[in-house]
Amino acid sequence: MNSSQTGQELRQRGLAIAGGGWLLQLIAVGIASASTSFGAIAFLPLLATAGFCLLSFTQGKDKTGTANTAAVITLLVGAAAAFAASSGSPVLFALVGAVIIYFGNEQLAAGTRS
Repeated sequence: MNSSQTGQELRQRGLAIAGGGWLLQLIAVGIASASTSFGAIAFLPLLATAGFCLLSFTQGKDKTGTANTAAVITLLVGAAAAFAASSGSPVLFALVGAVIIYFGNEQLAAGTRS
């Protein structure tokens, strides 16, 4: 297998893994925003995370660091909203989602470098 096929497979795998983490964070933000209006603010960095992952995939330029930063911001804002609503369950979803996004972005970044 040549390096372009390997890079494409790494980018596809990374996007799929990061998409799973994004879905977990979407669930967390949905729960937090249903409890309090402050949770709706977490949708902005969540959309930024998805956007930077897609840009890394389509353009082949590594924007995964920015996507990881947006995922952590989503985690922090979602956690603040969850604690404001006295509900800790969205924090776990957001944390696991951020970790999964990180590992997916590592694959995605490796695919852009090869």
